[in-house]
Amino acid sequence: MATSDRPAMAQDTAVAYRASDSGLYISELDGSGEGWHGRHIDMGGGSSHGPALARLVDRYILVWKGLRDDPRMFMSSSVDGKTWTPQVRIVWDGGTSHGPALTVHRGLLYLVWKGIGADTNMYMSSSVDGRTWAPQQGTVPFSGTSEGPALAATADGLVLGWKGTGYPDGQLHFAHYRAGKWSDASWAPDNAHSDHAPALVGFAEGNGYCALWKGRSTDQNVYAAHSGTQGWGPLVTLRDVTTGASPAVAGDTADQIFLAWKGTDDSVRTGGPFVCSDSNL
Repeated sequence: MATSDRPAMAQDTAVAYRASDSGLYISELDGSGEGWHGRHIDMGGGSSHGPALARLVDRYILVWKGLRDDPRMFMSSSVDGKTWTPQVRIVWDGGTSHGPALTVHRGLLYLVWKGIGADTNMYMSSSVDGRTWAPQQGTVPFSGTSEGPALAATADGLVLGWKGTGYPDGQLHFAHYRAGKWSDASWAPDNAHSDHAPALVGFAEGNGYCALWKGRSTDQNVYAAHSGTQGWGPLVTLRDVTTGASPAVAGDTADQIFLAWKGTDDSVRTGGPFVCSDSNL
């Protein structure tokens, strides 16, 4: 497995990524839980950025941006990770210049993406099957982003994470979506800065979530913090994890999360389970 951008993770058993040939690939954990088996996703397209991956009931849903300067977004689905449906274009007025973010909440797919080129706004849509999507929901009402955002489901809604447009600080921001409304945006813990969007995983019980991100500029460490009813916990540095891009994370409890990341040598690495609290990461 090798990637040139951030990977995507569904549950703890599948990792999708873009390879250096711009093709899209998926690796699944074998039945023994010991090894990964990778294969090309043969559905007719590739991407300039890492894809988004989610598990909807009995199938994987993959969404990605087109090749090179193609801002369109496409999707494909698979029951077993081996055979994929032909790519289908997701049709809206606009597109994206970065990889989108995808998650499932209460049986519904949610997709958030950055606009095209200099358009730093974020947009959102939902779908029951990944093929037919609701009209894009205008602009997500926050400060803009220069990277593709992150999205995760919590017990009562969604959490959105993004990197601001400011340079060179790269401040990370977060907001909740509950009952059809967005909360005010909040900043991450002190010193939470990155050149990329964070990775997010929400937990099935309570409204907590874990955010993980690469350090700024030449800092290749991965940092993490837990957000719960008491606010943000301490910021910790993951041991033996370094990356050149945003990581990917999956799991549904604070004491069992799994991580995938681009290594500093472009390999795709995985690890877990980790505990998303204090110094246990």
